[in-house]
Amino acid sequence: TRYNNFGPRLGLAYSPGGGGKLFGGPGHTSIRAGYGVFFTAFEGATNFNEIGDAPFGFFWVGTNPQFATPWLDRTDTGLQGMTGQKFPVAFPPLNVGPNNPDNNVNWSLLTPIGSSPGFYYKNRLPYAENYELSVQRQLGPKDLLTLSYVGNQAHRLLVTQESNPGNPALCLSLSQPSDVLLKSPTCGPNGENNTYTAANGQVIQGTRLPIFGPNFQSNGWFITSGQSSYNSLQLNYRHTSGRLQILTGYTYSKSLDNSSGYGEQVNPFDPRQSIALSAFDSTHNFVVSYNYELPIDKIAANRLTRGWALSGITRFATGLPVTLIETDDNSLLGTQFTGPIPLGIDVPDYSGGSVHINDPRKARTYFDIAGFSPEPLGQLGNARRRFFHGPGINNWDMALLKDTKLTENTNLEFRAEFFNVFNHAQFGVIDGNVNSPTFGQVKTALAPRIAQLSLKLNF
Repeated sequence: TRYNNFGPRLGLAYSPGGGGKLFGGPGHTSIRAGYGVFFTAFEGATNFNEIGDAPFGFFWVGTNPQFATPWLDRTDTGLQGMTGQKFPVAFPPLNVGPNNPDNNVNWSLLTPIGSSPGFYYKNRLPYAENYELSVQRQLGPKDLLTLSYVGNQAHRLLVTQESNPGNPALCLSLSQPSDVLLKSPTCGPNGENNTYTAANGQVIQGTRLPIFGPNFQSNGWFITSGQSSYNSLQLNYRHTSGRLQILTGYTYSKSLDNSSGYGEQVNPFDPRQSIALSAFDSTHNFVVSYNYELPIDKIAANRLTRGWALSGITRFATGLPVTLIETDDNSLLGTQFTGPIPLGIDVPDYSGGSVHINDPRKARTYFDIAGFSPEPLGQLGNARRRFFHGPGINNWDMALLKDTKLTENTNLEFRAEFFNVFNHAQFGVIDGNVNSPTFGQVKTALAPRIAQLSLKLNF
């Protein structure tokens, strides 16, 4: 990291020495707190998405086919004959810029350049602030209870943002036949890159904002405008006795961000407008794991009755949020083709109120889709990308075990394992695309009950 990226860490641990029921006496209660700032590096996979940019790579959209003469390579054509294949890949020269262009490139064969992502030159390293406060209390020789508040705030996260968005007002002014000359197309969704002739004779080369000019179409920035927050209340209980071990955890939490990964674009005018539930947000998460050595050997202690145990993991959790999208470019912003990120920022309109959730076992759609509609032309929809959750989790994994000691150095292990033992339907992805004929329907499900038997000899 940079020399001035200051990342302090602070930790505190305190054990009250007082007696009484609250603290239980010396050594029975501990209070811990911590805070830290953590910087991180940029992901290599993200950075390398841009190495194919024109003209030295082969990942962009242009008006000329790049493999018209595939039998020719750059050793034959150089950078002027761009219709051959792109191997061997040429290294860009040094000290090239707007005031010192590379004149060896025939740019007319490349422009207008689209779907060619770039790394924003003013990016700064992402960092997170993590903080925690916990109280741990020993309830007896076999029980331990921990109550914690855990949270973090992340800043300058690397996300994708359209660098050359469309101008909806300009497009709407060219959307009617009376707005343009006879042979000119009218402007509408996905028309940001077209050339129009206005009724007054003015030629308009696309409706994108005049940031880079007509030589560029939709291109994404990899830019550090992302942010996130996570806050949670966590409860942990552990019980250990001679034959029974139980570990229980419950988390009540909320996670917000304006992008849950660089596959989700942020609003190019105000990234804060994209803040919604994180794709991995789960309000309630209860997990209990257990292992119980069956007391069969108390009936008759022999090789057949010893070593039996029942173990398992049970989980009840809120489902992941439903991601709402719109793919028709009604916003007229043209954010669908920024490069390897095909998902734009368009979202549907929502009429408001609580979302009516249906039982996916009985209804055609998981939620009432009547409250959603495509966004008005020239406007972004008012729905958040994610603001309600999908179907929850009710899952039981259990195992029956038998450990038989044959000799001093040899034992035989038998395991009967059952995943989703009660065969509960665990629904997965919900179609959140308002333009899809399956909008609101369940698209996937987790695995049904799976049983497996194993026998292992250790020697």
